[in-house]
Amino acid sequence: MAAPVKDTAWLEWIAGLMGAASRQRHTATMLPHQFHCLLDELPLHLVPQHFLNRQSCRHDPAQELFLNPECSFLPAGAVPDELQAHPDLLEGFNLQGIVAWVRDPVLAMLHPFWLGPRLEETVSRLRTGEPASSVPDEVRLLLAQAGILTPADHSECRFAEWSEIARVRAQAFRERNSAPLSNLIHPFNLAALRRYYRYAVRRGAIRLGDEQSARRYVAHNECVARYFHHQIANAVSAIVGEPVKPSYVYLASYLSGAELKKHTDRQHANSVSRYAWIFLPNRRGQLRGRFALILLKVPSRFTRRWAMAWFIGERRFHITGMRSAKDIHPRPFSSITFR
Repeated sequence: MAAPVKDTAWLEWIAGLMGAASRQRHTATMLPHQFHCLLDELPLHLVPQHFLNRQSCRHDPAQELFLNPECSFLPAGAVPDELQAHPDLLEGFNLQGIVAWVRDPVLAMLHPFWLGPRLEETVSRLRTGEPASSVPDEVRLLLAQAGILTPADHSECRFAEWSEIARVRAQAFRERNSAPLSNLIHPFNLAALRRYYRYAVRRGAIRLGDEQSARRYVAHNECVARYFHHQIANAVSAIVGEPVKPSYVYLASYLSGAELKKHTDRQHANSVSRYAWIFLPNRRGQLRGRFALILLKVPSRFTRRWAMAWFIGERRFHITGMRSAKDIHPRPFSSITFR
C-alpha cells in the first residue's frame, strides 16, 4: 500500500489548484492552444510568489489611482496600431473578447490582458482623469498590478526607474559585453505563458530533443515567443547603445538530468538577447532552486568567466554581445531537478 501523503503544504497547494480550477468558467470557453492572460481568472499558482508578496506590501488603499492613459481597451479582433503591420506576431493569440493593451511609457512595450465580464463591466465605468475610488479594493489592487490603474505620477516614476536600470546595465554591457535584464515580461503574462507552453508540450506541439540536448523541449520561432521577443527590442537597444533587430527566438525547457555542453552561439547578429521561461509551479522545496548560465570570454591571453543564476519562476533576459565567435558558454543542468 502506498504511504499516505503527510505534507500539509502540498495538500493545501493541490486543494488550491482544484478550487481555482472550479472557478475557471470563462477560461474554459477559450481555446487552450491559443495564448491568453485572463485577469478575471489568473492562474495565480503560476505567478512568481515574490511578485505577489512585493505588490501586496506596496499596495496603499489610500493612494489615488487613475485609469492609465497608456492603456487601450480593444474589442475582439482589434489590435493596437503598431501591431497592424505585424499580424504574424499575433497568430498564437486568442483575440476574442476585450483585451487591455498596457503600453510601457518608456519602452513602448505592450502588455496584453484579457478582461472577462466582471472586469469588463468595472473598467467600462472608469473615466480618464477621474480617481477610481468606487472600485472595490481587491479589484483595484488587481488592476493596479496589471498597470491598468496607476498613480498620477506613473510616467515620471517609470522614466526615473528605467533611466537608472539602463545606466547600470549599459555600463555592465560595456565592461564585459554582457548584462542581465529582469522584469521585462509582466508576471501575469509569465504565468499565462507557463500554462500555454505546458499545454503545448502535452499536445506534442513542442518537440523533445535537439542536436545540443536530448532532454529539453525546444521550439524555433514559436509565434507567441516571437511576440515577446519583438517587444523587448527597445530595451535591448537602450542597453547595447545601438538599434537592434530581433532575429530569431529559441525556446527551451529542460528536463531533469538534462545537460547543455559548452558551445559557441551562432554569429547571427551584432547583439542577441537570450531569455528563459520556466513554466513550472513554484512548489515548496523548489523556491531555492536555480540554474546558472556560465559565460566564458576567451581573448588572446586570458579567459574571463562569470555566471548568472536564474530562480524558478523568474523572468530574466540575458543580453550577450556576439561580436566575437569566441564568446562561449557552458550551461550544466545535471544537478537541477524540475518536477
